[in-house]
Amino acid sequence: MPIRPRFLGALALSALLVPGLIARAHAAEIRPVATEACDILLEGDILPGDSDAFAEAIRRMPERRQGGRTLCLNSTGGWLSETIAIAELIADHGLATHVPAGAQCLSACALAFMFGNTFSEEGSTLPKRQLHYTARLGFHRPRLELAPGKQYTSEETALYFNMAFEALLKMFDISQRHATYRGPALPWSLFSEMLHYREPYSFVYVDTAYKAILWDIEITGFDYPRAMSENAFVNACATAETIVLHGSQPFTEYRVDRGLGGFPISDIAVDGTDVRMSTAGGWLGEGAWPCEIWHIDFHGIAHAPSSGFTRLCFGDTRTSTGSCFEAPLLGFPPDTALIDLPTVARRLDAEGRAYLAAQAR
Repeated sequence: MPIRPRFLGALALSALLVPGLIARAHAAEIRPVATEACDILLEGDILPGDSDAFAEAIRRMPERRQGGRTLCLNSTGGWLSETIAIAELIADHGLATHVPAGAQCLSACALAFMFGNTFSEEGSTLPKRQLHYTARLGFHRPRLELAPGKQYTSEETALYFNMAFEALLKMFDISQRHATYRGPALPWSLFSEMLHYREPYSFVYVDTAYKAILWDIEITGFDYPRAMSENAFVNACATAETIVLHGSQPFTEYRVDRGLGGFPISDIAVDGTDVRMSTAGGWLGEGAWPCEIWHIDFHGIAHAPSSGFTRLCFGDTRTSTGSCFEAPLLGFPPDTALIDLPTVARRLDAEGRAYLAAQAR
């Protein structure tokens, strides 16, 4: 993500006004499409003028369909100035974002992806960012890339430094202004993590269940488990506690049958494949709050998500709602690679069905 017609391009200056910048030849392909998954497509490098092309494509899109409209992305990045403008259009128009099977969304593209959202009937803004389990989504810090061999004056050096700093501030600002009910479009932990990756081809990839949960990214392309076992419940509580209460690194997989956790599960309520479980406080160690989870199977219900819905809450007491967290991937071992999700989902589903069958006896 260099500061040139790639990632950190001039915010208010064209390439012609910034000596030493290296131009790129081909802009992105941006057009309305009519597929089951996509209403608009952005494919290729994001270059000057692409935000205008994107605005025009939005104007030419058909009327909003049920469930909102979706932007599909397949790009290795581009100018930050254009990306910022595109990100604001995505947020303003309530476009969901989606990286389809086998596609990639890297660098500046990944930043635009994080502004995918939708508007609820009550008027609140909800994050809606979808990544196919075979796709790649990668972030890294911007970089300044100038023409090799050229000597720069102190004034020019200061100009480029200020451009870089102002670009980051701009991205930070729009992330706050377009926050959803879950927080900034670019979560703090993601913003911090991506700044550690500075090489042109070095990325922090969203490649595990934990990262997808942490950064509110829905993973698509496979069947989620339709039942929840004790082991999945322990994983869900442990993963959510690190995110909701501590924001620390993920735990490894917990399993009741390995003696990990060591706490009683109580208040088990089963209705078909819907299940509710809860614990007492201290289940994960001294000071751990009670954990209660609802796993609701939405399969077969019209206009509902195709995945199971998992809602988990922590509270000061068993009856206190406290902090709640929602993610279909809760219950997966947090270090599960995205590419392995279909296999792990089948195992979890089999475990869950066996557990629910045992509860019915």
